[in-house]
Amino acid sequence: MWDSQCNEEYEECKIKASVLSSDSDENFYVFDSLLLEDGSLYLLDKHVKRLQNSASFFYTYASETLENLFSTIREELASAAKQNPAGSYKVRTSITKDLSCNITLEGITISNHPLKLAVMKDTVYTKTPYFTHKTSFRNIYTGIKNHYPHADDVLLINENGEATETTRGNILIQTEEGFFTPPLSSGLLAGTYREYLLETNQCREKILYEKDIRNAQKVWMINSVRRKVLCTVL
Repeated sequence: MWDSQCNEEYEECKIKASVLSSDSDENFYVFDSLLLEDGSLYLLDKHVKRLQNSASFFYTYASETLENLFSTIREELASAAKQNPAGSYKVRTSITKDLSCNITLEGITISNHPLKLAVMKDTVYTKTPYFTHKTSFRNIYTGIKNHYPHADDVLLINENGEATETTRGNILIQTEEGFFTPPLSSGLLAGTYREYLLETNQCREKILYEKDIRNAQKVWMINSVRRKVLCTVL
């Protein structure tokens, strides 16, 4: 147990060091996306906190420097909301290694069509911060999705055979016992909408396997931009 923990911490240190020192990917950045709906920024505080955690994890700057940066980010997000009082937008905030910040808006339409959800045949090794933080290293998800062109999304399975998340968001299922979502220990992004559902007692954490997904009464992909999207498991 001790050796395992030390090895994981060592691997995290190596990853952070490579991000900070490598010239091979000068375009590295952390990012977060949230919903701007009719002038309101959905779950704003949770998104800012998550992005700040990612910046603190990958970048070695004084806490005061990061606090000033995020104060500015909040102001810019508030300005974007004020300038767009109607409609739905995906707001993406990215921060590079030199703390340059970029905020973009993309108009979205909410669809009620179920997603075709494939289940990953192989497994992914989740003991890496790239599964628990949103970064520019999205090739993992893109590569997985490209192997299932017939599907809209893919459910990931970790090295222990546990369901984790999809390439687009967290997973939520309904059974006779209630509503469940995998725990963070399975290796997944701490989604803000997932956190909201847990805090409001709309679901509980439970280790899930492929059989649980296939036997569920209903399955949703969830994230704060789309909220709950019903899935058809292939």
